[in-house]
Amino acid sequence: MLRRMIQAGETFENPRTGPRLEARESTPQRVVFDRRYPPNTGRADPHVHFDITQSWEILSGEPGWSSMARRVRSRRARRSRS
Repeated sequence: MLRRMIQAGETFENPRTGPRLEARESTPQRVVFDRRYPPNTGRADPHVHFDITQSWEILSGEPGWSSMARRVRSRRARRSRS
């Protein structure tokens, strides 16, 4: 099955919960996007990505997440990789 790759400039928004995703760069090797969550949203069940390396930079807010049985609270401009 061929899947269409997200293209730079495309925007997706969940009308029910409000998160928004905007692709900034899209190549076969790398996808860069901005993801914005309204307060108190953005929860996901624990999961692992075996096929990608994921990294992010927090630009505003104070998100938290759990990774490898470790709870983390963060502040702006923190970079992380999983």
